[in-house]
Amino acid sequence: MLEILIMAGVIGWFARTAKSQGRSGGLWGFIGAISFYGPVLFFGWLIYPALITGHITYYNQTQFLIFGVLLNIAVGVAGCLLARKFLLSNVNTKVSGDVRTHDGERVS
Repeated sequence: MLEILIMAGVIGWFARTAKSQGRSGGLWGFIGAISFYGPVLFFGWLIYPALITGHITYYNQTQFLIFGVLLNIAVGVAGCLLARKFLLSNVNTKVSGDVRTHDGERVS
């Protein structure tokens, strides 16, 4: 549940960034959602269960559950930060008639 709430924030963050860059907020929001929730699902369903198999006991189930949620969130945040960096590196903005990259370099 926590991952879904964070994903909603990521969608808004990507959409606002896209609007400020003159891009499609819906498309960037979708990319943000996929870049966050895709790694969360992949890690949470395939990798983390394989890592903890054989280590869970009756007494440490809660710790493994909390640790799994925190790892899922960390993996998802890393995925969306990489996607945002990639999207921003491909943005060209117009500055006083000149076409410039996101870093401010002039494009010929």
